Amino acid sequence: GWPPWHLYEPIFEAALRAHLPIAAVDLAAPRLESMQDEGLDALEPALLARLALDEPLPRAQRQALADQIRTAHCGYVSGSVLDRMVDMQRARDAQLARALIDASRTWATDGAILIAGTEHVRRDRAVPAYLTRLTPDATVASVAFLEVTPAQTEPVHSLVAEYGETHPFDYVWFTPRVDDLDPCEKFKEALEGLN
Repeated sequence: GWPPWHLYEPIFEAALRAHLPIAAVDLAAPRLESMQDEGLDALEPALLARLALDEPLPRAQRQALADQIRTAHCGYVSGSVLDRMVDMQRARDAQLARALIDASRTWATDGAILIAGTEHVRRDRAVPAYLTRLTPDATVASVAFLEVTPAQTEPVHSLVAEYGETHPFDYVWFTPRVDDLDPCEKFKEALEGLN
């Protein structure tokens, strides 16, 4: 699958050595498949309420999320496909937050750690926002790994270029770029089939 397993293997090995529980926390594949056709309407009202998805996302936040998804998919998604992708991203983020809460309670731990992509750890509209909404007294910290743009002489310039002066993370860990391939060219064939 994507991303390759070898990127996550060291994390799992460290957790297993420390005897920490590991759980899969995303929405089940059949639910995600039904959301591809129906968006949030594919989820029953009780689940929508449990995930705090029973209220619409404010227009500006929904538009920002749609813009980010369109950009991440190199401009190849629009219309109803984009609307459903926004719903799926929201549902996945809410499910990840709910799973962190449930895991902490199930295993009677003082917290949980989510390993996820940068757009899932944004404080403004992703998992941390749902955690705060579902458990207002929780302490939440968001760490983003951000590749440094080769032309930038200061790592913070990459952050500002991507997110502006105010970024949606508590901490940023700068990393070198994996490669200089243009993802829009690399995945062009798959992206063209989205709409």
